[in-house]
Parts: sequence; structure tokens; C-alpha cells
Amino acid sequence: VRSYLQGSICSLSKNKESLMESKVLSIIIPVYNAEKYIPNLMEKFVVQDLSNVEIILVDDGSKDNSLRICQEYADRNENIVVIHQENRGASEARNTGIHRATGKYITFVDSDDDIATDYIQIVCAVCQREMTDLIQFDAYIKKNNDVSRREFIMSEGKATLTQYFQCVLNQQVNEPWDKAYRSEIIHANKICFPKEMTIGEDISLTIAFLKYVNSVYICHEAVYYYERNSEGICANAKLKHLLDLEVLYDNMKHFINDLQLDEKTLESTNATMVKSVFRVVGWIMDNGEKKNNVCEYMEKLSGINKLLTIRYQEKSVEIRRWLLKNRLYYLVAVITNLKK
Repeated sequence: VRSYLQGSICSLSKNKESLMESKVLSIIIPVYNAEKYIPNLMEKFVVQDLSNVEIILVDDGSKDNSLRICQEYADRNENIVVIHQENRGASEARNTGIHRATGKYITFVDSDDDIATDYIQIVCAVCQREMTDLIQFDAYIKKNNDVSRREFIMSEGKATLTQYFQCVLNQQVNEPWDKAYRSEIIHANKICFPKEMTIGEDISLTIAFLKYVNSVYICHEAVYYYERNSEGICANAKLKHLLDLEVLYDNMKHFINDLQLDEKTLESTNATMVKSVFRVVGWIMDNGEKKNNVCEYMEKLSGINKLLTIRYQEKSVEIRRWLLKNRLYYLVAVITNLKK
């Protein structure tokens, strides 16, 4: 009898592992005070076939009814998991989800965004068919009542890796929600979102992941609706965000060196980073920061300062560099505000 029971327990354990392995997709959703949005998002999910997925809702110390709402959905569906933790920010919430994920691929969804009614069907089908290390999707961008499609510039199919790397380094696809990541690579290399960063954490995770990929597939299906916040980081930009850009730039340079990418890739990355610094300095000044404080903070950032010593062929980048180099930050703010 003991032998039979042990065999049965072993069999159940193996079956459980098999079920976990059979999941195609782990969908990670960080949740913080999202009671207004979660029902809409989850209703879009629960009408779809969830047999091949697990949805991991990570409540990051919400103070409203988000946790209760999430738990109600989990109680009704065994493929929905809820994890509660003290408030530690979106990156830590996503990392908690990554640690729990058992699917072959991982996708990220923000609680205040939206998805198509065939999100799961399309994403799972492409993952199962292509089985590449990373899949890049198109997306819809919503701003107020306007919806526009963002189509990735590369053609559908297996991507040339160096070309895709350059697109990422040029910050054309910063966000994680338009990608499916092979979870084996994430777990094996302990890849996670850098919790100390407020901006640039998304692209930093993707760059860390891309160091280990052998294949990328471009899929021109758009199943994600990103709600663009006209305020967002612009209204909350702080001096600390310049340090985030310094860290991001350092991550990019290491990536370029590690993969021995060409000089042209470094040059385009430098130009893109100048634009990012220009934009963030403009936001900070527009939010009322004193020029002297920005000057003092910028002096500490060796990587960014080195960027400003390089001459750029693109005229608009060279103008930005010159304005930053000469500390004409009020003018930077005016230009940034006009563009915004």
C-alpha cells in the first residue's frame, strides 16, 4: 500500500509539473490602486480560452478595492493567480510575477491598458508556431478618444538580429507589453526589471534579455491597446530621472561592447540618448526645478557629459547637444514644452 501511495503521489506530482509545463503563456499584470480599470481588463481576458495561459495579478499594496476585485476573478478561474505584496513599485511587482511564472513565454500587461478580445488566441498561436526567443508585436496607441496603430518598422518574419538590436537601442520599442519573452532565458539568467530605475527600466530588461537570444520574430498583429497618459512622466520628472538615463546609457554601451556591434550602432545610440536627455531636462525645468540644481546634477553624470562632447551629423541632434552643453536649460524647456 505504501509503495502504491508513493507511486500515486509521484504520478500526481509529475502530472502537476506536466500541466505547468504545458502552459504556453504567463501574463504578468502589476496592479496598484486600479479598481477603475481591472474589471474592464479582466472581463476581456475571462471570455477568452485560458487553458493555455496563467494570468498572474500582482497587487502592489493597493489601498483601494483592487486586491478584492483581483481575488474575485481568481476564485472563479483556476488559471488566474493573485499575489499580494507591500507597495514596492511596478518593477518589483513585475519581478514577483516573473519569479512565479511557469509558462513557456512571458508577456506583460499594465492594469490600466486594454487588450483585444483575441489577445490570447493570437499570442499563443504565434508563440507555438514560431518558438523564437522573442516575438515583437505591433500595438494600438490610445490618446483621449483617438486610436492609432503603431506598426514596427521591420518586415514580418524572422528578424536580422543586429537590425532588431539597433531598433531597441534607438528606443523605437521601449515597452515590454508588445513583446513575448521566452521564459527559459529569463529564469536561467536571472533577468529582472531594475528596481532602482523609474524610467528606462523597460528597455534595460529587454537589453539584458537580448544578450542571450538567437532568434527574434516580427509579428504584425496588434492585440494590445496602450493608453498614453498626456501627463505621466512629463509631469513628474525629477533630477533622479537623469541618473536613470545615465544607468540606461551605461547598460546600452555594455550591450554594444558585449555583442561587438559596429560603430554605426554606437553612433545612432548616442544620438538617441542625446534626445532623451534633452527631453528629460526640458520636463524637469518645466516642472519648476532651478537651473543651478540641474547644472550641479548634470556635472555628476560622466556618461551623459561625454555624450555632449561628441559632434553629431543630424542637425536636430547637434542643436540639442549644443543647447545642453551650453546649459541653456530654460530654452530646452520651452522647446520641449512646445513639442509636448
